[in-house]
Amino acid sequence: MREKYTDKYFKKHYSQLLNNRYAILDWQKDMLRFFKRLSIPKDESIRIVDIGCGVANLIFFVKKQGYKNVFGVDISKSALKNTKKFYKSLIVSRCDCKRICIKTESINVCFMSQLLEHLNKQESMETLKEIRRILKPNGLFISSHPLSSIFSRFIRKPKTDETHVQHFLLPEFLKIIRNYFEVSDYTFYGLNIQDQLKLLLSDFNFHHVSEFIISVLFKITSFTGVNNPFYFGNITILAKK
Repeated sequence: MREKYTDKYFKKHYSQLLNNRYAILDWQKDMLRFFKRLSIPKDESIRIVDIGCGVANLIFFVKKQGYKNVFGVDISKSALKNTKKFYKSLIVSRCDCKRICIKTESINVCFMSQLLEHLNKQESMETLKEIRRILKPNGLFISSHPLSSIFSRFIRKPKTDETHVQHFLLPEFLKIIRNYFEVSDYTFYGLNIQDQLKLLLSDFNFHHVSEFIISVLFKITSFTGVNNPFYFGNITILAKK
């Protein structure tokens, strides 16, 4: 099968990580905040993996905190090549997320970010089932993913990664995760309904009325928060097996 995640792909979407080994993305900051809050013991028995690790900068920061048994897996040859170039001490392996090459119930903490949107529905289910398999009882799952919205799905198509095949609304995304894990916390950031309407109206050159329309519609749809189907951005979740 033709490699999708090539050097060209990583240069286009993750150039900041290729140009700076100490770079960290916004959603990764949220993941690390959850991780630090857990106060997990830094001993040899704790095994931590990042599924779909990309260039592995996330586990680089985890290892800098003193955790020794940390490694990543990814299906992209280019990602692993760049990891070995930038982070020579990290352990990374080529592996399909739908058939993770890790023993059953052997992992304490599993990271996964920006992955499910690259998979179809069946592949997503297989991946989450595999992550559940490799986690120990009460093992932790920290994951981050982009969200779509009613506006971006049906009116203004999001300008996203060309390899994305799924676009999740917030309620449906949480439902998928809760089929396999107990979600204990989540945080999110991005564009609220006001920002989205501003983008939408700007397409039609309605600048002179956009603020008025936005203010009226925002009052009508004032049910903001984590169950708001108009939300567009990114969610980071903390869950356990």
